Order: sequence, then C-alpha cells, then structure tokens
Amino acid sequence: MSALSEASTPAQDAASAIDAQQLHQLQQHATDVQQQQNNNGTSPEGTTRKAKAPSVRRACTACHTGKTRCSEVLPCQSCLKRGIGASCAYPEPDPDHTNQPHQTPGVSTFAQAPIGFVHGTPTLTQHQYYDYNGTFTGASSSTFRPNKRPRNLTEEEAAAITRNFSRGDFFVGTSAPVRIDSRLPHIIPHLTCILLLVFVFVFVFAPRDLVYTRAALLAFLLPIASHRSCFVDASRAQSPPRRATTCNGSPDLCNRSFGNVTFVGAHDSYAVGVNSLATNQDYNITQQMNDGIRMLQMQTHNLSGVIQLCHTSCSLYNGGPLSTYLATVKSWLNVNPNEVLSLLIVNSDDFPPTAYDAVFKGAGLDTMSYTPPSASIPASQWPTLGSLIDSGKRLITFMDASADFNTVPYIIDEFTNVWETPFDVTTTFDCSVNRTQGDSSTQMYLINHFLDSFVLGQPVPDISQANQTNAASGQNSLGQQVGLCVGENGRSPNFMLVDFYEYGGGSVFEVAASANGVSYSPTTPIATPIPTSSSTTSSSNGAMPMSARWSISSVLVTSFTFAALYLL
Repeated sequence: MSALSEASTPAQDAASAIDAQQLHQLQQHATDVQQQQNNNGTSPEGTTRKAKAPSVRRACTACHTGKTRCSEVLPCQSCLKRGIGASCAYPEPDPDHTNQPHQTPGVSTFAQAPIGFVHGTPTLTQHQYYDYNGTFTGASSSTFRPNKRPRNLTEEEAAAITRNFSRGDFFVGTSAPVRIDSRLPHIIPHLTCILLLVFVFVFVFAPRDLVYTRAALLAFLLPIASHRSCFVDASRAQSPPRRATTCNGSPDLCNRSFGNVTFVGAHDSYAVGVNSLATNQDYNITQQMNDGIRMLQMQTHNLSGVIQLCHTSCSLYNGGPLSTYLATVKSWLNVNPNEVLSLLIVNSDDFPPTAYDAVFKGAGLDTMSYTPPSASIPASQWPTLGSLIDSGKRLITFMDASADFNTVPYIIDEFTNVWETPFDVTTTFDCSVNRTQGDSSTQMYLINHFLDSFVLGQPVPDISQANQTNAASGQNSLGQQVGLCVGENGRSPNFMLVDFYEYGGGSVFEVAASANGVSYSPTTPIATPIPTSSSTTSSSNGAMPMSARWSISSVLVTSFTFAALYLL
C-alpha cells in the first residue's frame, strides 16, 4: 500500500482513499480535457465563445450613479467634496468572483476537492472587503463595470482643484473658483499677529509652577513668532507696490476715483480742418492728447459696411475709418503708460457692439479696455486712476446707443452711467439734465460747452467766440458753467466737451485742474490757434495740411449739403 493509503482510516470518506495511481490518472485526464478544449476553442458549457474575464468596478455607488471620477477609497474624495462622505459606500461584490486568485485544475485543486467535483473552484465567502487602511479590497473582483468611463479633467478644472487655498479660493463642481472674501489674504497676517500677542500674554502671566503649561505655550509660540508677516510694514502687506507715481499728470490723482476726476474732452475730435463749416478741431488727436485732452468724442456712420468717422454725413465730412483712428490711440497709450483715456462714441447708424469689438481687437485696444463689474456703476464706485494704470486697463469707452454689457462688456452704455447737459447751445450755458437713463444724483455727468451758430438751419461752431467760450472766467465761459454746475450738484463735472480746445491759451485745462484741486503746469506749451486765413501750415505740428483745408468752393458745397439735409 502507498503512504496515502497507510495514512487513511476507516472513519474517513471513501472518496479520500484514492491511491496515487488513481490520482495520477485523474490528473492526466483533466490535462487531456483542458488541452482538447484549448484546441477546439470551446468551453465546458459547450459554447463557441471564449469566456470574458470578470469586469472590474472601481467606483463607489455615488460616483457610479453620477458618472464622476472615484478615488477608490472610503470615503472617496468626490463624496467628500460633495459633502456626502458619510454615505459613501461600495456595492457588495459578486460572490462568483471574490478576491481570490483564479486557479486552473491541478494537483492542489484535486487534492482539496471531492472526486465527483472536477471543474471550477470552491465557492468562498469574503465578508471583510477593507484592509487596515480602509482601502476597498473587494472591488477588484466585482462583475460590474459602468457602460461609460468618466471623462478626464480639463486643464482648467485640474488647475482649479489644485488652487492655493491660502488665498481664500475654493472649488465648487466645475464652476469657476469663488473668492470667499477678497480681504482674506490681508486679514490672515493680522490674525497671526493677534494670536502671537495672546500667546505671549498667557506665557508671561501663566503660573510658574505649571511647567508643562509654559512648555506647551512655548511650543505654540515659536512657530507663530517666526511668521514674517508680523515683522513687515502693514501697508506693504495690505497692498501691492504701486507702479504709477503720477497719474494723468499729477501724483495727487493716483488715489482719486475715476468718478471723482474732471477731464477735458474734444468734441468731434476727428473733425479736423481749417476754413470748414464741418470741423470742430484744428489739430489731430495725437496733438490733442499731448496737450491734455483725455476724452475723445466721435460720431460714427455706416459707409459700405465700414465704421467711418463722419460729421452728420460722410459726404459732408469724412474723417476716415475707425480702425485707423483707434490705431493712433493705441500708439499714444503705449508711449504714455501713466495716462487714463476715455472714448465717447456717438453710434449714429446703430452698429452692434460686436462690430466695434472687432475693430477694437484689430487695434489691440480690447486688452487695454476697462471692463466694469456691472452695466451701471455709481460715480463713487469707479476704480482709482492708480489702479487702472497698474492693471493696464487705461481705456474707458462709452457709447450712446446699442451698447450691450452681456455681449461686449468693455463698451459701456453712456446714459446709464453719465448724464449730459444740453448741446448745440447758441446763447448761454446752463446745467440742466438733458439726457440720461438713470439716477442723475449718483451718475457721473458731462457738460457740453461749445457755442454754435446756425447756418441754413444747421449748427456750426461759432469760432469767433471761441476764446471767451473756453475762458476760465467771464460771461458764458467754461469756468462760469463749471461753477454753476458745482453749485447745483455739489460736485464738479466729470467731462467737459469743447471745440477748438487751444483757444484761450490752455484755459480749458486750467479749469479742469482747478476742479481737481491740482495745479496746472504743462511741461510743454500747448498748440496755438490756427488763423482761418492761413495758407501754408506744416502737418508736422498736428494741424491739417493745406491739401485738407477748405476753399471757398468747398464752403459753397457744404452750404448746399446743409440745405439738402435741412429740406429732407
């Protein structure tokens, strides 16, 4: 008898009394059957399809239902972020596929199984699916797999999830980072210093016999005391260093709100020429800005689908395309980095804001344009000139019609933010509200200070009175109207539109400086008025060349054009 039969006892099952020869035959038979199945490509069930490996479930119930990424721990990170960590759970694994290694029939299998059971592995039950670290161990043998794998995170989502939380940001779902409190980065250093003082006080006045208490306080005190925020200047910790030390010509204006500054504007700034009834300025916009003009007003018209700068009609005066005009503005802003400039667009033919957006982007001004937080801002809530300069958003653009904050937010609707006084004045100036779509008591406001006379029923600049109109004092002067408006509104106007700004020898800028409470001291002399009878003038000084000046015949053509417009 073999050793196996000698070790057997009559009390054992008869199936376990197989001798070595029978065991060898069974093993050989099983090997032959397995080889035959492999050669024929059939399974024990007689099917012709190869059995698929058990699928794997790697997600908890909540992540699978929501089709989100699961970290395969308990609780998973996704459930923690959604606040359902306590209910995070994994499904029970399929009992047919537990976390046991799959074995093919062999010596060990037959030695453990009864004679009558050859194929398959014994069914075992595993009730503990988590190791000592809390990792789910039964999921790898589960037979369920989601039909659709969760997508990978985008770069923006991944960057937002890994955002520095010490700045006061947190991430919610796939939305943008939300700032808890913009003051948090400045509050934390102060809280650290306060905590340091508290520990110092307790450490000094704690009973000396409580050695352990003092030692514990010292252990907390040293790391807090090493925080460098307690030893730096508070002003440096609260605000970044300012790049601009001079804003729009004065250091006193850097901390002044944009809504609390008075700017001189050029009415119809593009309409440049001499001896013309359709022009309002003598010098081009580069010279205007060099001399101190900080608002450029313009009137746009549709000329064959192109945004063109025209006065009443392009057949009367064509100042060229808006794209060329804005390219000049961009060049000037690049050379003058400490200046804030405003544009006021009269959208005569109701171009959509997207059309202007395309032109601004072509000139590179969209990235320099300030975007307000809402469509309407009270005068007291505008940013300071210094912050506008530091941020690089130094261009403020207003448009009188068709502005849409939801489409192009940096093109600001004028009359929900600014009210105007009457225009085309031919006698005396007042400070009544002429146009607005909001509360004039909280809005910025603009005064139209250019005197007109009527020719064939059309208003034209009264240049004969320009010196007195632009003067700092006297009857019907700019200074007089500003004083009137201050008396009625309790504050100075934000914008003053004038014609032929150089008339008065810089008096318009003196009025603005006085309204701002600063001194007017130009570094270079401003341009001088150009006589209407001038026959030779170089374009190097910013004036229009002789080829662009109007002759008597041109004046007659203008008169007939005005007459035609009047009759229509």
